[in-house]
This record gives sequence, C-alpha cells and structure tokens, in this order.
Amino acid sequence: MLTPEDLIQITRGKAPWPYTPLELVRSRVTHAYPWMTTLIARLEVIEDLTIPLAATDGRRMWVNTPVLEKKGDLGFAFFHEILHCVFGHCLPGVLGGRNRHLANIAMDFVVNLIAKDEGFAVPPGEYFIDEQFRNMSWYEVYEIISRDPAYVSMEVDLDVIEGDAATEAAHPAWQQAAIQAAEAKRAAGQRSGGMEERVRSDLAPEADYRDMLSRYLSAVVPSDTSWRRPNKRYVAQDMYLPGRGKSDAIAHVVIAIDTSGSVSSNLLARFVSQVPHVLGAYSVERLTVLFFDYGIQRVDDNINASDIHRLESVPGRGGTNFGPVFEWANGEEPPSVVIVLTDWGAPLPSSARNAEYPIVWMVPKGAKNEDYSPVYGSVIEVGPE
Repeated sequence: MLTPEDLIQITRGKAPWPYTPLELVRSRVTHAYPWMTTLIARLEVIEDLTIPLAATDGRRMWVNTPVLEKKGDLGFAFFHEILHCVFGHCLPGVLGGRNRHLANIAMDFVVNLIAKDEGFAVPPGEYFIDEQFRNMSWYEVYEIISRDPAYVSMEVDLDVIEGDAATEAAHPAWQQAAIQAAEAKRAAGQRSGGMEERVRSDLAPEADYRDMLSRYLSAVVPSDTSWRRPNKRYVAQDMYLPGRGKSDAIAHVVIAIDTSGSVSSNLLARFVSQVPHVLGAYSVERLTVLFFDYGIQRVDDNINASDIHRLESVPGRGGTNFGPVFEWANGEEPPSVVIVLTDWGAPLPSSARNAEYPIVWMVPKGAKNEDYSPVYGSVIEVGPE
C-alpha cells in the first residue's frame, strides 16, 4: 500500500520501488483527485500497450501507461472512461444497430462536455468537444453527426467496448457512486459540475412504458372497464391496470414487430417479455403478431398473449418499411389498435395517416425519426430496465 510519503514522491515524478508504472499512474490520479477514488476503485485497471490510450467495458479499464504518462492529462483520461461507465455507454445492446464508430464519437462529445464542466481541461482539436451538443444525449448527437459526411467517413480509436450481463448489473452502482463522488467533491470545497445533474436526471422516475401502454389499451376497452377498480392481479407487481367489467374484451389487437437489422436483440427480448403481462389484464378476442422488415415476413394470427415470447427464429433482418404493416391492417376489418415496435428509420406511409384505428409506436428511449416526420399515432419510449 502506498504511504503518504510515497504519494509525495510520486507527485514529484519519483517512483518508490517496487511499484509498477500502472500503480503509480493510478495513485497519482487518486492523489490529485481524491473525490474520484471510489469511482476508480470500481474499475479493474489493466495495462495494455497495444491500445492507443485507454478503453473500458464498464467493469474494466485498459490503459497504455507510457502513452498516458506522456500525454500528461491522467485525470481527464481516467474520468473520461469513468463517465462512459456512469452513463451506460458500455451496456449490452445499447447501440441498437447504430454504427459503432459514430456512436463512440457521439458518446465522446457528451462525456467531454461533462468533464469540462467538472474542471478538466479538454484540448479542442485533440478531443471531440463542441458546445452545440450541450445537454444532449448521445442518441441526439448521433442523429446530427450521422448526417455529416466528415464524421461518417472518420476512423476513430474505439474506447467504448460493449459489456455483458455483469456490466448491466453493475450500472446502478455506477450511478450511485457518481452521486457520492460529487458529494465528496463539494465536501472538499470544490464545485461539482454537470455529472451529478445528468445522473439524477437519468434516475428521475418516469412514466413506466408498461403503464403507458395499458392506458392506451384502456381507451379501446368498453367503458365499463374502470381505472377506479384496479386489477388486483397486477397490483402486487406495481402495475396499476384497469379492473375488468362484464364485457371488457378488445376485439382485435395487432402487434407489428420490426425485425430489421437495426433493432437490437435486447430491445426485442424486453418488449416480448413485458407486453404479454400488459395484455393479460384484458380479454383479447383476437391477437395478431406481424414480423416485418422491408416486407411482412410472418403472420401469427389468433395466438395467445403468452405465446409472444416464443421467438426462437425471428424472420427478417433486412431494411425497414412500415407500408406493408398498414396495408395488411387496412385490408382487414379495422383492428382495435395497432402496436408497432420499431427503432424508426423509415418514412411513415399515407396508409398510417388515414388509418381508422389507434396506432401506438413503441421505440427505444432517445430514438428519433426526424427525417420522416410527422408521426401518426402515439409514441411510447421504452427505456432500459
């Protein structure tokens, strides 16, 4: 263990034997930024001389120690990777089919502005930083830079590595650690910048997408179903759904699942695992599931809600075209509601604009369809669990 005298020598550039260069770098950072100690402690720091500078997968951080020492901005390099962990940039499935290089650039724009607000020097020209992206999510930044040929053709060194289930399980602890670090910084008489505010905003309670979907479905249920009589079967699951009346059947629910290549398996799995619970609060006379990409690939008709999760083989994985979905729905007796799971990325056809039934779009949180507006129907954002 490094002693206070060792730390003094380290700050003077003198390495007390037998500490490794990696241990010295890490100790210099925690000595200079004590409030970062608990954050750094959450990472397994590994020396890797094959990478350009540093990288993380949300649990580990790889550093090229000689390059890091030569650059001199040790604190910023560590904090930059820590912010990727705090804001879930390494979570599995977070890209949702987006270009990995562009996504890494967008994430860097976000974390570098936060690092600047926390007092770190972020040299322009050497790192991605631009005030026009202030207070944006990386999804929003991505949508902007993906239309800029300069960024689309840019080759960058990836420092965000997709993690695994352990990374996902560790993410809530990262958020709490970030808040604690900000509190420690203020307790030491230093100003806390934008990290804590962004984390607390992410943690703020939002309307649960399952509750929102239930409310949309309640609109197509006969009026003797009432929110004043919650369905007791679901109260224990913290889901407040309408109580059943004598004739609360929904005639026909159509669920259209976008199976194009850009829809992440994580999003598909989360959707198909939760929608049956919501539908289970109602009597559905007919349930149809459409699998589509550029065309309809499969139609599962007259199925039970509990069967939705059985997606052993998902057909499709091409481009996205919403037209066939609404052509199919318009060719039938008008359904009670059409629910579309998608990540956008295609124009909405006139057949959706002229639909005689409610349309509910369920999309990943932060996803945009600005190039193909307006949207016909209601939008529910599905955030991470």
